[in-house]
Amino acid sequence: KIENNQKLNDNLQQQAAALFESWFVNYDPWDGVQPSEWENAPLGSFVEIKRGGSPRPIQDFLSDSGLRWLKISDVTSLSSPFVLEIKEHIKEEGLRKTVFLHAGELVLSNSATPGIPKILDVDTCIHDGWLYFPKSELSKYYLYLFFKHIRKELVALGNGSVFTNLKTDILKAFPATKADESTLKEFDALVTPLFDAMLNADRENFKLAAMRDALLPKLMSSDYFSPQSDWADIHLLLIPNTFNDPIFIYYQLALLTGLGNRMRLQKYLSVLSRYFSGMISRQAFNERAVELFGEAACFLPIGRLSSAFFMRNTFPEEGLRERILNVLLER
Repeated sequence: KIENNQKLNDNLQQQAAALFESWFVNYDPWDGVQPSEWENAPLGSFVEIKRGGSPRPIQDFLSDSGLRWLKISDVTSLSSPFVLEIKEHIKEEGLRKTVFLHAGELVLSNSATPGIPKILDVDTCIHDGWLYFPKSELSKYYLYLFFKHIRKELVALGNGSVFTNLKTDILKAFPATKADESTLKEFDALVTPLFDAMLNADRENFKLAAMRDALLPKLMSSDYFSPQSDWADIHLLLIPNTFNDPIFIYYQLALLTGLGNRMRLQKYLSVLSRYFSGMISRQAFNERAVELFGEAACFLPIGRLSSAFFMRNTFPEEGLRERILNVLLER
């Protein structure tokens, strides 16, 4: 599932980039000629460009919690347009020496590995190795695709003896074109659904990866499977408060029905693993989910199981809820 989402996002990003180049590089809708009413000027004429800031010495402000602290290393291997996870934090005392940005804002790296555009999905502080754009006549999606298109040129214009640095003045002076308002609005209307789909897939992958990496390895520890364990009560209580997605309900029910029976547990976890890796379809996963609910009903209190099921509106696909309900009623 994670791999499939990544492939989907790569395809969506390629579509957005192709549309940008078609309209604003090759001018395909205008027979290869830039419309005369479009404005050519330095990028700084259309966009306000500023640098982040860093409290110093930074070691005195780093913390295990507090304000997120976006580093270049958080994005160098990130293919997605969006930043969902930031590893480091700084103390709130450092806020007056840095720049705090909200989710949804665009940033561009300007040092070490310059010219990387990213869109934040979390609030964070940025250091002076980042540029940001508090005012712009061009949308963040347009700018993201523009920066992706010109990145090689930006890197070539950078300077520095050890690391390449992209000075603010270089970016302000970079030649740019601003199309007429109706064209820009039409373009944004076409690419916004693509970016929305990418963000939704990224968020799903973030949850899937978190469960895969943090929970599934623990399941293989024998400490979790004692028949006298209190995990059944604990996890059944967690079901109404967990993510509203069938895979998370499935994981918890697999854990509960597997208490004291490793073969039963492995049977259901192998289905979950195959679904994660894209080896089985959502329909096949749903079929196993119905089977799991039936088996769980043999081990768990029906009242609490059905209550958890209906409180979370689990498995909303047409006809699937009725099948699970019938299984519970038969028990």
